[in-house]
Amino acid sequence: MALRAIDKLPCTLATMGESLMQQTGWHVTIMAGGPSPEHDRMILTYLLAKCSFALCSINLQTHF
Repeated sequence: MALRAIDKLPCTLATMGESLMQQTGWHVTIMAGGPSPEHDRMILTYLLAKCSFALCSINLQTHF
């Protein structure tokens, strides 16, 4: 169950960031991280940035 939730996290965060931006006009940055059961409990991080400029959508996923 947790693995499925982690796999869906990038899409969930992107949807949330887009919705917040549309509703408020704010620029949105979300960062999340934690141990990944799929990668021997290595830390998995996500960074999402949404803003009103066309070139400002960033989705980054890294493993440490």
